[in-house]
Amino acid sequence: MLTFEEFEEVRNPRNFFKIGRVFITSWTEPDGRTGQPHTKDARFVVVKPGAGFSVCLRISTYSGQATTKPGVIPYQHAAVVEQGHPPAWIDGEDFPKLLPPIEIKIEGQGVDVSPASRINFAKPYTIEHNIKVRNVGRVVGESVRQLEHYLAHFLGFQVVPKHPTEYADATDTHEELAMSQYPYQHYY
Repeated sequence: MLTFEEFEEVRNPRNFFKIGRVFITSWTEPDGRTGQPHTKDARFVVVKPGAGFSVCLRISTYSGQATTKPGVIPYQHAAVVEQGHPPAWIDGEDFPKLLPPIEIKIEGQGVDVSPASRINFAKPYTIEHNIKVRNVGRVVGESVRQLEHYLAHFLGFQVVPKHPTEYADATDTHEELAMSQYPYQHYY
């Protein structure tokens, strides 16, 4: 677990919390066996920035078991790999059922990608922008498009064009999620 000093407040959330940003934060959730609150470092990737919060997906190793952990549904996951590296599979993992891997470019010093890292596309989280984080890096290249399409698939959305400045990797043409069953414009 990282020390409190290794996390920092995000000074410009609008520039940091963009689609594809990968970060670590201290996260509290119920323990799977006891239900008691348990705090640990957790990795997330931003999939939909908002005003003061972002919708993110959790990147987990499932205690080093990847998708072999009982109860984990492999086809809802993709391996996370460092840019330019092949995915690593855990013994007993049914890798043909996994989605193609998501590549990230490591930008933070002293951080890496565990071979057991997997993104769960079926379980989004809301992350407030006032939390302290440690930057890991960003999703890059074709993986940005894959990230959006996988999420859209599991949540029942369609993908529509979006402005490149909304992405951590602003070098690609990108698309935005929209509810397919609600084709009208949202007015706020």
